[in-house]
Amino acid sequence: DNNLQLDNELGEIERQIEELKRISRSQMDEIRNLRQTNQTKEKALRDEQKTLEGMEMTVKDAMAAAREEKERREEAEKRRLAAIAQAQKDEEERLRLAGAGDGKG
Repeated sequence: DNNLQLDNELGEIERQIEELKRISRSQMDEIRNLRQTNQTKEKALRDEQKTLEGMEMTVKDAMAAAREEKERREEAEKRRLAAIAQAQKDEEERLRLAGAGDGKG
């Protein structure tokens, strides 16, 4: 009778051990799946970061090019205005000299 009870208890312990093993395997599978999911997400984040960095560089390059173009246009406008001012001075001087040559100056 005592042996039968011990056999029953031993059988129950063995079932519990198998259940714990099954739970442990299940948890290990879950952990493995979570790790894989995390790795996939991390890779996606790294890829997105690279894309954003590339976009940032594109924007910075475009801004620098726009700034250079603006400066180039401003310099061209300054040269144009300086040329107009010089032409006006030259014309005034020509007229003054022409007037002086006529005896009016």
